[in-house]
Amino acid sequence: MLITKLKSIVATGVEYEKYRAKIEKYLIVRKSLWVECGYTVSVWEDVVETELVMSGWLVLVSNCVVDVQLVLDVYWMGGVVEMCFW
Repeated sequence: MLITKLKSIVATGVEYEKYRAKIEKYLIVRKSLWVECGYTVSVWEDVVETELVMSGWLVLVSNCVVDVQLVLDVYWMGGVVEMCFW
């Protein structure tokens, strides 16, 4: 799961309990009065570095979409659509 997705789960609170273990593994979450959602979120860099050493890479290029998360979501949806025709 992407770090940005986990951050959005913390910000919205939706499905927090479902992803609690991953959130605690990858993110540092602290209460804050200065942020609208009530929490500041930072990343455990050493944990992410360890994961990156053991993982492969996927490069997505788009000439019309700026948001990387949106590009990845569209890419995953394409795989779901392709599997429907097997």
